Amino acid sequence: MTTPPQTNTNPSDNGGSRFRPLTSEERETLIDNENTVQSWDLIRVYDSFNPTLVTNCRFYGNITIGAMKEGFLQHNDFSLPFGLYNSTFIDCTIGHFVSINNLKYCSNCLIGNEVIILNVDEISNTHDARFGNGGKTENDPSTKYTWIQLINENGGRKILPFKGMLCADAFLWSKHRDDTTLLRRFEEITDQTVCSLLGCKGQIADGATISNSKCIRNTVIGNNAIIDNSDLISNCTIQSDDLEKTTIGTSVILQNSIIGFGCSIQSGAQLQSVVTGNGVSVSQVSRISHSFIADNSAIACCEIAHSLILPSHAQHHNNSFLIASMIGGQSNLAAGATVGSNHNSRMNDGEIWANRGFWPGLCTSFKHNSKFASFTMCAKADYPFEINNPFPFSLIANDQSKDRLIIFPAYWFTHNMYAFMRSRFKFSKRDKRIHPGQIIEHDPLAPDTISEIFSALEILERYAGMYKLCISKFSDNTPDQTVKAGHEALLNSELDDIEIHIPDIEKGKRPLFLKNISQAWHMYRNIIYWYSVKQIVSYPESFQIQDFNHLTNKQHSWINCGGQIWRKDELDQLIDRIKYDDSIRTWPDVHQLYVNYNSSYNHLKLQQAFTNLIRLNGSSPKIIDRSLLLGAFEIARTVCSIISENTENSRKKDYTDPFRTCVYDSDKEMSEVLGDFSDDSTINEVKTEQNLIIEKINLYQNRFLS
Repeated sequence: MTTPPQTNTNPSDNGGSRFRPLTSEERETLIDNENTVQSWDLIRVYDSFNPTLVTNCRFYGNITIGAMKEGFLQHNDFSLPFGLYNSTFIDCTIGHFVSINNLKYCSNCLIGNEVIILNVDEISNTHDARFGNGGKTENDPSTKYTWIQLINENGGRKILPFKGMLCADAFLWSKHRDDTTLLRRFEEITDQTVCSLLGCKGQIADGATISNSKCIRNTVIGNNAIIDNSDLISNCTIQSDDLEKTTIGTSVILQNSIIGFGCSIQSGAQLQSVVTGNGVSVSQVSRISHSFIADNSAIACCEIAHSLILPSHAQHHNNSFLIASMIGGQSNLAAGATVGSNHNSRMNDGEIWANRGFWPGLCTSFKHNSKFASFTMCAKADYPFEINNPFPFSLIANDQSKDRLIIFPAYWFTHNMYAFMRSRFKFSKRDKRIHPGQIIEHDPLAPDTISEIFSALEILERYAGMYKLCISKFSDNTPDQTVKAGHEALLNSELDDIEIHIPDIEKGKRPLFLKNISQAWHMYRNIIYWYSVKQIVSYPESFQIQDFNHLTNKQHSWINCGGQIWRKDELDQLIDRIKYDDSIRTWPDVHQLYVNYNSSYNHLKLQQAFTNLIRLNGSSPKIIDRSLLLGAFEIARTVCSIISENTENSRKKDYTDPFRTCVYDSDKEMSEVLGDFSDDSTINEVKTEQNLIIEKINLYQNRFLS
């Protein structure tokens, strides 16, 4: 590629000293090459303009043309001669060393340096173009807002899209509908952010390649973007640069959308009123509308509408659709899943909310409104009633034969540890973003899910107490007595499976069957011990704590805000700053607040870890002391061994189950297909991690507690 001129070379700067009118000789050459011009006086060219490289073109209005030279422009394996050929331009600025051939109609466009355009029917821009942004301009305050209707089809959670929008922005805007002051500020901040982006010419930035495409209207295309064989791109911003190229492929239709850096939109995908994060892949005739698709998501062969999807969502099988939902990311929808299909109100105003790690199985369907705790796995079923599942890391199933809902609390830890640990590693490994944008907590165990586990423990104790007192024929018990009875029963592993009738989890009147509740209760507690001790011994800051008396058992709520985990009181302070701090004028100002909070995130996690140990220990003591830490460390060591063992055992089933091995004639054949069991990277990584945690525990204990 040729290095463009560096001094006074911006073709859009018509007053630049290196741009000039055409000479008479250049005019003659252009005429000889069958070019036609509305007015020669409206054309300005760069000093090193070469008229012999312009053939059979038509120019209307103000035209600026950059430097040209003999040779070829190559992008990857695509090579074309420099120059302008067989094309029509109206009020355009054309950069240096471009290769444009058979562009049938191009109006009101800024074309950057070293751009390739080949066989394109139309690239046009109007003077009121918005490029997918939803704000208003200062010059035209009467312009109607252009909204994206997230989560609810009735528009009650609508937001304004803008270039650079993060998933956290969309979450805050769509969630806090009861705060009219905040909503008004969001509109003002959006207007201020986009005012300089609206009403300009469309842009094709340096190094972009556009080929064999039909129509591009009112669109900004970023550096090094690749657009090939697209059908329609209208009112869009496509962010791209030399570090993270965005590609738009065959038969794609994009309308009223903003595409992030490093995205791939391919194979007939249709996006309308959509904002994506960075590193998003959409393909195979997917149809998406009125949605935010966050970073690192992969979508194919499906339909999504009116949804807010947080980072690392996967939905790439045929016939699934996701409507009117908030999905917390790190999720996977199987083939045939119909999430949000059953409206059972008088209007299409239902919603489904699922925290991160939502995994509905094949052909699952749910009733509006339903809500799911983090890492809920749903067995294949048509769930007949609304569900509010409070148990994280659980499996739910519909028992049609006995007409009951089954829930396995802590299923991921007791029966699926290999998949859980693999998830802990894979999300961070798959995050290849160079422009981080949205801050993401990749670990399934974080303050938000730990907080959910504590809530699940309390619910298990209450349900266990209700069941025990019921079968013991005790009545007129206080809530505290019920919880105490349940705590004792679970602590002593007196209960296994229980069937109870409660209206809290499923709307119907059928019973709820809770599976292995004592095992789940103990495993939940073990995981909290392991997580908390891991936080304490892993951060250097904890080694500086000499006096634990200031650490209390004050509890905080935690919220997954677009992929970044916020302590609720900190998030409340953020919202207050947005509402009342005049220095917060644009969305980049808000994004800096996200970054500032992230710098204190590890400290807040450490504080929560100490609080967790106090809560697990009960009412006494209310502060951290030496004996409490020693006890927690001992439990954590044991849990490290349990995690390693459960991870290995859950994977070993794939090598020993007779119905898994029946397709192999020998162990060697199975080993060649599945890989040697001893070389399993997840198992080995888990063992290494657990050994390292034990070493850190011993180091911490020897330094401070011996």
